[in-house]
Amino acid sequence: MLTKDRYSKTFLVMSGSALLSAYLYRNGKGNLAAAAFIPFIFSSGYLAYLFTQPAKLHLSDEQKMRLNPEYKGENDCKCSRQEKTEVDGIKVKGKRYKFVNGTDVCMNEKDEVVPCGFGSSIMQFVGGGGLEPKSIQSDNCWL
Repeated sequence: MLTKDRYSKTFLVMSGSALLSAYLYRNGKGNLAAAAFIPFIFSSGYLAYLFTQPAKLHLSDEQKMRLNPEYKGENDCKCSRQEKTEVDGIKVKGKRYKFVNGTDVCMNEKDEVVPCGFGSSIMQFVGGGGLEPKSIQSDNCWL
């Protein structure tokens, strides 16, 4: 699932380049340390870009047919059965799930909505997404 998760890839590049840069700097290779830090800067820019992108839902055709989910787009006010690839949330089996911008979301074997990787999991937690968060409890567009 890591191949689907944009946040995980970004966090890995950021961590790897920061560690490599720190290692090179500590060993007296200042110019190489600065060069190793360049991927960190670019991945930070991509991280900021992901904050502006809608979440992506990765469902198989079999899951779509069996579960018949309701999708809520970024600018929609109400859920609909019309399939969307870029979503703000989804309603499955009477449960509502809110997605944080830029996250990649999948379904597990138990038909539970889960983040596709550790990066999306972190962002869902930090950004207040997931199953029935407080931000959607009293929002009329989510009823």
